[in-house]
Order: sequence, then C-alpha cells, then structure tokens
Amino acid sequence: MKIAIPFVAPIALALGLLASAQHTSTPAPGRPLMPGPVIIPVPESPYFHAPEVPLIPGPATVREGPFHKAPNLPSAPPPTFSFQGEAQSFCTSTYNSTGFAAWMGCAGSLSLCQNATCLLVDGVPQFSPGLFFYGGNPAQIPVANGYLCISPFHPGLFRLPPVTANANMQAHLLLDFDTLPAAGAITPGSTWYFQYWFRDPLGGGAGSNFSDGMRITFCQ
Repeated sequence: MKIAIPFVAPIALALGLLASAQHTSTPAPGRPLMPGPVIIPVPESPYFHAPEVPLIPGPATVREGPFHKAPNLPSAPPPTFSFQGEAQSFCTSTYNSTGFAAWMGCAGSLSLCQNATCLLVDGVPQFSPGLFFYGGNPAQIPVANGYLCISPFHPGLFRLPPVTANANMQAHLLLDFDTLPAAGAITPGSTWYFQYWFRDPLGGGAGSNFSDGMRITFCQ
C-alpha cells in the first residue's frame, strides 16, 4: 500500500515539523525518561516481540601505533581499545491512541563494519504508517501530538525508508549505512539521534505523534 507522507526531503521535513509546532497546543504529559544505556529496552506492553536480529558485539577500534617498549617492561604494551558503541534513550514521548507512549530501541550491532543495526519502536497504533529519521543534535520541540526530539537545524533531519507497524504495535528497520545521504553519513565514533514519527488519526489533534529518541554512538 502506498502511503502519503509529507516529509519528502530533509529540508521539507524540517520545515513541516517547525510549521506544525507553531500551530499545536501543549502536548499531553510526557512519559519519564528511560534508563540507559539501552540496547533492547524493557517493553511497556505485553505484546513486544523483538525482530529476529541477533545482538552482535562490535569489534573494538584499535588506536593507531607505534607502541614502544618501556625500559622496565619485557615487551611493548598491547593496543589500546576505544569504545564499543553505545545506545541510550533520551527526550520523552506522549501517550497515543494505543494507551501507550511509543518508545525506541535498537538491536543487532552498533559496528559500521557489521552493517547490522536494527532500529525498533514499540507502542504505536497497529498498521499505522511512519518513518524513522535522524539528525546530529538533540531537541525537545512540541510538534503534532508529541515532541520532536531532534533539532531540525544544521546538519538537518534525514528521513529513512517508510515502514508500517505490525499487529503487535511495533515497527523496525535495518539501517543500511551504504545508502545514507552524504550529509548524514555515519562514521566511526560519530553520535546521531534517532526518532520515529507515525500517523495516529484516532489520537485526535494533529493526527500524528512521535516516539522518544535514541542516541547512538557507532564504532568501527
């Protein structure tokens, strides 16, 4: 089924969200922040079933040498390992027509070499169309029936392919690093902010809402 989504480009997405923010009443009380760091969060509904994406630990990034032997050591020290990648919830989300607040998680690997990061969302209306998007800086702007958790300003907002929620009130998307726009390219050590926008006509108001956000630092 073809779905009509007004966010056809990063600039259009940013302008559309800002325009909505100027004509939206105060959202419902937000859900408290989730504890972090989180890879697959504890579900808020009994219907949660994560997609079959195994959790793969990413390889550590090795700091470039050379490594020198100290006079009192028999050999040179081993390479120094840096971060393994990290995912953590941030911002807040409001209750939608399901009676839950939509929240994000991730599964798979945070390694760019693995190219197997899976974005997850739970607590969205059954069979509702929506999309994941991301940007470089956090925010908390009232938009539609919820909050835009990512700044629409530089470097902008980057939309990912549309997805449709399943009967269990979930949606997921495998993030393909090879198909991202140049301005939104994800590199080792970079931190990006992800969120999910979805249709919710039964929720009244603007007829759409957002999940909370997921801050992800990627590794090699």
